[in-house]
Amino acid sequence: LVISSASSFAKSVVTRINVPHICYCHTPTRYLWNSTHEVIRRAAPYKRLLLRSLLHYLRLSDYAAAQRVDYFLANSNYTKTRIYKYYRRFSEVLYPPINTSFFCPQPGTGQGEKGGYFLVVGRLSPAKNFDQAVRVCEKLGFRLVVVGKGTEERGLRKIAGKYTVFRSSLSDDRLRQYYRNAEALLQPAEEDFGMAAAEALACGTPVIGYGCGGIKEVADNKVTGILYDEPREEMLAEAIRVFIDKKKFFRPEIAQASVLKYSRARFREGLMRCVETALLNKKNN
Repeated sequence: LVISSASSFAKSVVTRINVPHICYCHTPTRYLWNSTHEVIRRAAPYKRLLLRSLLHYLRLSDYAAAQRVDYFLANSNYTKTRIYKYYRRFSEVLYPPINTSFFCPQPGTGQGEKGGYFLVVGRLSPAKNFDQAVRVCEKLGFRLVVVGKGTEERGLRKIAGKYTVFRSSLSDDRLRQYYRNAEALLQPAEEDFGMAAAEALACGTPVIGYGCGGIKEVADNKVTGILYDEPREEMLAEAIRVFIDKKKFFRPEIAQASVLKYSRARFREGLMRCVETALLNKKNN
């Protein structure tokens, strides 16, 4: 049995005819399908023709690889839809495992004891739109903690001011503490699931996010977060203002309860069911 965990080309693994391949797909390769035009636009003009041809070849290869997979697991219903759209393959949803026994609210604390800052967590890449969070918080005078590292760190530091601090290579304990003490986690980009959002909610911290993609399966627009409709700075700023007016209504215990369904135990059970099915079907064939 082969299990691949793929957001790009890991699903291209070639197995023998009697070896089943389960692909846990986090997203169909984004820069080959729904972000192709943006990737080409960001390239230097003299590279665009070659890049367009290369991406076309890689799309064909990516599609062919997806047809060799025996079973697809998707990390959200949103990803399930995209797997069918781009690969024409059916999949079963298995939400990612969140360590809900570790990521939990601080015992004996309440919403009024937060640390007075907003938080973003993730890879510092253009797709995350963390620049929007930095600009909005600097303009409104709100403290922002940026956790992560990546190619966009230098650019983010250039636009950051006195209200933004950067943290990277944190221990799990330190990350949990940042989650617990944040007023809210900001997620200004479309995510296929949203691990950071789920971990923040597990710690009792609400989410302010662009309401497209997997976030709608993780947080709602009433009890556990504020979701806005367009990925623009103005919309994020307005969502933060709405949150500040309503933040007394967000309860840590409700946020935590909303993500208990993403526990490691449930993930393990779902994965083992798929493994057993794959092995049984291969044996019968």
